[in-house]
Amino acid sequence: MKKLLIVGLCFASSASFGAQLCDNGAAQQANLTAGGATDFIKNSFAIKCSSNVRLHALQNNVAIAASGGSSKGKNVFGGSSAGGTVSSVGACDATGCSDANVSSKTQGLLDAAT
Repeated sequence: MKKLLIVGLCFASSASFGAQLCDNGAAQQANLTAGGATDFIKNSFAIKCSSNVRLHALQNNVAIAASGGSSKGKNVFGGSSAGGTVSSVGACDATGCSDANVSSKTQGLLDAAT
């Protein structure tokens, strides 16, 4: 499920959402608003996040990248619009994925995609 969410974001998100979409709390909805000409995503949409999920995404005018992890998990998963698969992009702390574990991978994925 988490991998599907990340894949969906890689192909349909917005930079105006900043970086953090899900913040490890209870299940929640994040509304992604379409940006302007300098954003990769052109249509707004909403996603639902499961409990204990941390999800970050970034975009520019040519690419989008997303990474996510669980506060109870041991890996950060991520992908980008550059293609390929969603895969493990890093390890988490022994106590689960922190916000820093997840956010640190998103910029690297975006840089690699552009």
